[in-house]
This record gives sequence, C-alpha cells and structure tokens, in this order.
Amino acid sequence: MPLAYLARIAQTPAPTFEEGRRAELIAELWRELGYPCDIDAVGNVLTRIVPPGTEGRPALLLASHLDTVFEAGTDVTVREEGGRLIGPGVGDNSASLAVLTALLRDLRGQVGLLRRPLWLAANVGEEGLGDLRGSKYLISQHREQLGALIAVDGYLGIAVTRGVGVRRYRATFLG
Repeated sequence: MPLAYLARIAQTPAPTFEEGRRAELIAELWRELGYPCDIDAVGNVLTRIVPPGTEGRPALLLASHLDTVFEAGTDVTVREEGGRLIGPGVGDNSASLAVLTALLRDLRGQVGLLRRPLWLAANVGEEGLGDLRGSKYLISQHREQLGALIAVDGYLGIAVTRGVGVRRYRATFLG
C-alpha cells in the first residue's frame, strides 16, 4: 500500500460538492510523477496515457472518487495504530486514490508495456446526493474513446464484476 500517498490524501477534506482541494492535490501528485492532467468542468482530475501505436484504440479508464461522506469541519487526522492507518475516509476512498497514484508512479518508463490507452480519473460526486456526477460526466464526454471503465473504490482486494444499482428515494414524513 502506498502509505506515503494515503495519509496525505485522507487528510485533505473532500465532502461531496467540495472536492476541489483534494482534486488539486491529486493533480499535483500526478503532475509531479510526470503525467499531464486536467481538471474538467465538473471537477474530475483526468490523465491520459497513450503509448505509441495505441492511438485510436479504445481506452481503459480507471476511476476512483474524490469525495467522502464526511461533512466539512470533520477532523480528518490520520493516525497509526498497530501498523494500520486509521481515520475518516482512509478506506473509502483515499486508499483507492493512493493506489491509482502508486500505479502511475510504477508505470513511469514502462508505458510501452500497455497495449491500449490507459486513462486515470479522480472523479467527483460519487457519494450520496453526488449521484455519480463525475462518472456520468466522464462517460458523456468521452464515451466514443472508451472501451471500459473500472471503478477503483473502497475495500481493496475485492473485485465486483457486475454492475451495482443505485436507487434514490425522496420521502416526506408528517407527524
């Protein structure tokens, strides 16, 4: 686990609709590793790796969400206990953002091994009322260039290979 990235990411607050500071951090980390990236109109961070000879092929997009369920003002201090990092948002989804960042670190000088373009995104609005805003925007803007999207999220070491559904309800209670 890329622990050096994990604590730094987790300690940067990112409530849904307020992911800007964390987006800037991720963009900075990815740029420091040598990858050009942009922050799009809704706040997603996106970098594209297109090795020579893969131009025009459908890209694989690995996406990990920036936002957390913790409201502004939550103490997001990370501490170590028994060899584990503990704090709000460490597992969901700071760990996944750290893994994507470590992947970029480890790919430096190795992109010739890729057989198709690889895109990485840190997307906004995944939690609650965010309604998958960032992912929906990425797909709407880049559908023609993508072959697949894999959400890197939450508990590492588990692969969910089927679509998961989301149902939203609005309820009014009178008493």
